[in-house]
Amino acid sequence: MPSLAMRSAQLASQAPAAVRPRQSVGRRPARRSCAVRAQQLDDWAGRQFTVLSTCQNATAHLAAQLAGGRKPGDAYCLKGDARAGMSEFCQGFVRAAHGNPGMDVPSPSPSLVPACYDSGSGPLLLHWSLAGLQQPGPAECDELVNSFLGAVSLIESAEQLRQWGAAPEQRLALYFRRLPSSPDSEARLVSVVPHTGAWEQRVALLRANLAREGPTAGLVVLSDNMALEMLSGLPESEFLLASATR
Repeated sequence: MPSLAMRSAQLASQAPAAVRPRQSVGRRPARRSCAVRAQQLDDWAGRQFTVLSTCQNATAHLAAQLAGGRKPGDAYCLKGDARAGMSEFCQGFVRAAHGNPGMDVPSPSPSLVPACYDSGSGPLLLHWSLAGLQQPGPAECDELVNSFLGAVSLIESAEQLRQWGAAPEQRLALYFRRLPSSPDSEARLVSVVPHTGAWEQRVALLRANLAREGPTAGLVVLSDNMALEMLSGLPESEFLLASATR
């Protein structure tokens, strides 16, 4: 049986930089495929999934997919390993929201005061880093919670929000992990965990889009079994196990 390192390398090699989609000529789309797709969406609703991001551009593509469907009140709680792609995700999200791939998006210093971005269309974007911060007082926590309302929030190192009693109501957690087999490479594991009902169908649609188009952008959706094997012992594996046994 191939080792975990070999399987990680094999997965990363499966995602080409660009593939031209094949054109079907003179064929009607099969009705059955639509029914299968609808059934898959029902099965995936509310379930965590994990994707292998093979490079920084792939992480930016994942962010752009989410930015395209952003809504007021959305909060993206980014957790996991340091230097595992959280900043690249946020930069890709802000650039996609502004339609400017060359936009300068500096990483914010740890603070309760966010960087603010107004794209001119859609809700205000707020970008925090909470790395290493001490628990704020009750008034500051209340102010933080209120700031999530009506805006789109990108929160790096968001692990302690729940401990502070400041977890956003409309949140999506994303866990970023370096590959155990090659921690210095650009390849990363990103687990997408919907915590509220507002995200159930949206995460299912995201998974369907990535399963279909992700490989051409360097993103590979992992099977539940492989994700569990690679994330064993980490907090997100508990959510994945619960999803897999639904």
